[in-house]
Amino acid sequence: MGAGLYATPRHVFLRDAEEQEKAKPFIAALIRDPRFDSLEWNSLDDLVWMIRRWTQRDFVSPDVENQVKADDVAVCDAGLAEYRRRIRATIPLWLPAK
Repeated sequence: MGAGLYATPRHVFLRDAEEQEKAKPFIAALIRDPRFDSLEWNSLDDLVWMIRRWTQRDFVSPDVENQVKADDVAVCDAGLAEYRRRIRATIPLWLPAK
């Protein structure tokens, strides 16, 4: 589990999906879906941890993580947008092109 203290249904879903044989194409489809832009912080953080396990890379800097936790809504929203951008950018690292 990522930064959240309690497992949510989305967290359980993502955790269970990661364990499936064909999880990577499915997760890539979720990330490419336009609704990904409305995914909340805890699910984004779960995805970051999942992708870190797959790639053995840290692709989100502490600056961005701090931005997401800011009290200023505009700063937080900008941080979430950057989180999403970085998550999308990792797809070629863990889902090779056919």
